[in-house]
Amino acid sequence: QAWPRAMRRLAFATLPRLPGAARPRRTPWATLPSVALAPGGPGRQRNLDAAQNLFSLTSSRCFASAPGGYFIGVTDRCMYSHTFHFASAEPFTTGCTAVVEAKFYGNTLTPDDMLMDISLAQGLLRSAMGRYDHKNLDTLREFQEPRRNTTVEVVAQAVCKHLLHGLQDHRRASGMSSSSWLSNLTKIEVSVKESDVACAGFFQDIPSGFFDVE
Repeated sequence: QAWPRAMRRLAFATLPRLPGAARPRRTPWATLPSVALAPGGPGRQRNLDAAQNLFSLTSSRCFASAPGGYFIGVTDRCMYSHTFHFASAEPFTTGCTAVVEAKFYGNTLTPDDMLMDISLAQGLLRSAMGRYDHKNLDTLREFQEPRRNTTVEVVAQAVCKHLLHGLQDHRRASGMSSSSWLSNLTKIEVSVKESDVACAGFFQDIPSGFFDVE
């Protein structure tokens, strides 16, 4: 019966445990189904079925205690040029067609079972893209004071900042009663793809009460 005992130890190891709580020394046998090992034939199938049931039991306990949430994602693109300055190397100017994805995360849905209006998310991202589309980023003040290399990481951070500002503007324009769903948002994540095989991004956690401030 070594195999069922090993399965029980595996199941016990995956059970959720409160932070700081010491792990009990004894396996809680009463909470786990009993499995009898058969050498072969139908008994072997019963062993496999029992192991599968045991795995389902422990997995459901783990997932029930794990935090979950929702997100929506929207995508847009823009073309821009910029100059890189790396250490002692000669500056060089290049261009980029960036595909930008923005994700808005939250733990709770509205009474209409939405995290947020996806058309609003699309509009906010398009507005952010409009700042850079067909522009030379070297001429934009936000990247020159102080001067920064407009790597995809920096562009992702800038887009994320404009999305947050756009949400704040929406809250002021619509009033708190019409935009109470904003308090459900917990994070914004922006990914900038400079090719089909390379991307970088930036995320910003949204503190509680962030949108309550005028």
